[in-house]
Amino acid sequence: MHYKDFIIKIESKQGEDYIISIQSPAGEGSSKLRLPFELDDAAGMMQKLAGTFRGASSPDIDADATREMSMSRADMPQSHELPKALFESLFIGATKTLFDQSIGMVSGDDSGLRIKLQIDPTDSDVAALASLPWELLYREETRDYLNLSRNTPLVRYLNVQRPFAPQAFELPLRILVVMSSPEGVTPLNLEQERQLIERSWARQSGVEVDFLERPATTQRLSNKLSEKDYHVLHYMGHGDFDRATGHGVLLLEDENSQPLALDGQTLGGVILQDVKSLRLVFLNACDTAKATKQKGQDPFAGVATAMIMAGIPAVVAMQFPITDKAAVSFAGTFYPRIVSGYPVDAAVAEGRKAIKLADSSTMEWATPVLFMRSPDGVLFDIEKPIPAAPPLPKPPSNATANAAPKQNIQAPVIQKPGISKTIKGLIAAAVVMVLIATGNFMWSSEKIIPDISKEAYNVKQATSVIKKAGLLVAPDTVGIPSSEKKGTVLRTDPPALSSFDVDKEVKLVVSNGTIKLENLQGKNEEQIRSLLKNLPVTIETVERVVALPEEGITEGTFVRSEPEVGTIIPHDTGLTLYMAAPGIPLPDLVSLGLQQAIEKLDALGLSHKSLYELNLDGNAGQIFKTEPLADTPWIANQPVTLHISARGGWVYLNKIVSDSYTNNSAKTMRADDDNSGKDIGTLKARETVKVIESKRNGWTLVQAIEQ
Repeated sequence: MHYKDFIIKIESKQGEDYIISIQSPAGEGSSKLRLPFELDDAAGMMQKLAGTFRGASSPDIDADATREMSMSRADMPQSHELPKALFESLFIGATKTLFDQSIGMVSGDDSGLRIKLQIDPTDSDVAALASLPWELLYREETRDYLNLSRNTPLVRYLNVQRPFAPQAFELPLRILVVMSSPEGVTPLNLEQERQLIERSWARQSGVEVDFLERPATTQRLSNKLSEKDYHVLHYMGHGDFDRATGHGVLLLEDENSQPLALDGQTLGGVILQDVKSLRLVFLNACDTAKATKQKGQDPFAGVATAMIMAGIPAVVAMQFPITDKAAVSFAGTFYPRIVSGYPVDAAVAEGRKAIKLADSSTMEWATPVLFMRSPDGVLFDIEKPIPAAPPLPKPPSNATANAAPKQNIQAPVIQKPGISKTIKGLIAAAVVMVLIATGNFMWSSEKIIPDISKEAYNVKQATSVIKKAGLLVAPDTVGIPSSEKKGTVLRTDPPALSSFDVDKEVKLVVSNGTIKLENLQGKNEEQIRSLLKNLPVTIETVERVVALPEEGITEGTFVRSEPEVGTIIPHDTGLTLYMAAPGIPLPDLVSLGLQQAIEKLDALGLSHKSLYELNLDGNAGQIFKTEPLADTPWIANQPVTLHISARGGWVYLNKIVSDSYTNNSAKTMRADDDNSGKDIGTLKARETVKVIESKRNGWTLVQAIEQ
């Protein structure tokens, strides 16, 4: 889809008015903005409005305790009151005239009109306007919210002095999900959220999702980002904004799962700035869209604005709390649209519609805020975009059938700039809709693939559902690792809700009865059991082992497992966990006799094993080395190896039988000396020894067999 820009720049404040400049397809102009309310009163209005976003519209949804803002319907403000006031304040005079003319210029041209709202964050008088929910703009005369259409998306555009160009890359879109819920703050149900992700948009074609193992520390995040070329960072957790300092923070975790406040400037300027592949940050946390409006404070210290300042092309942040249901609906549509080559603002608009379609009474679709510095919204130069499902039009109701016609009603075809005309034509053909006068519609040769991922269907059941939708199903399935029961259908290829040719076959992606054992590093036994309790694996044995200090493993946490983490294992595999145990410092046993060393180890509850070796510099029977070395922490179930000087030495042999001999003629002198019946060095007369080394001159290094 090609957008033309309608740029609204709020320049300065003069008295009660704000001076606006406009650049548009229809020309340039200037106007004024005057709010019908005080900015100080807007905070209370938005707090009430936030209550209409959650809970009250969806009483059957389990509210997230940490992000819940609920109120009864009787307490709710009129949902159009603030959105209407915002539109009528902004779109007046030249602004409205140029907007209407620009809408007419892009209609029917496979184009949309991108509303770029530029609020100068360095001017404290103007910056205060950024706190208003401009995403709610409602035009009463046409009865529509501008942001619910990809034809008129609103983005908050920040001019940052950094170069930008879309990156060429091939699918999949790699997303790193960071989940954080430190101890001592209101807990989040992250396990449920992870399962929702794994059952929904993580299964979409062209998307590869990795989860950062917890605790979500800054070092672990930095290390993970260096493992792959991630394109998206998706954060789920707590956010906060300190009005006293003007800094926005995310609450990550330290090694002990305690809260660690990570400000946006550190995240963007230190951790993310050198991650060249990263094009998008998605912040599913409260207050991440806020920035300061106080004089003397850094205007780019909010979380989202700091990401843009660090060079991230686009940031999706939240200006209100958001339910899990809405977040999953949004992301489940947003990411597939990105994979399909949509500009990011068009993908956000589609995500908003998904929230609205999932719950028509909610206003949560306005919670996401898009900050952007990509001039055209194209984040990736996708070589082979996956066709996405076009939205289904609703039949006009009797109430609106005779209403004044809306401008820009034709849905432009989504198309990445630069894609060939041939591909453009194919995609256009896939989304052309024939509207019937009665409000019914049909696709010429395509059907919508039903979403079967929310049900634990087997192949037969899923095939039946898809065939009822008028589509063919491929006889061969694609098996992948999954925690779902073997044979359970996980998703379709192409993804659900895509428009698909009725003459082609939909493939079913099913669980093959295996699972990838994820990394458990840094987790204690309780955390591991909690993580694995819903997975088809069992913990059969837990062994305690010593983790050496240089390995950087904390006492009581995971060391290794059998099978090893990262391997693909069958369902119901039994695991052996090796956990780091507190160690006892090993005493210095060198130069002691074996019995003395054993007594010392027994007193500490440590076991041992003995190994006799020739040591010509030591005294026979004395310990000359231990494994591990003295002062190393050790535990009872790991024996200490005692290296003991064996009896033996260089002797002059008259006769060698195999690799040992009977020392009835061995001596340290020449063979013609009569010493055959005497002990020689540490060897006893006529003792059986093994040969270690022989020389041509007759001298041989031997070690006594029995010690």
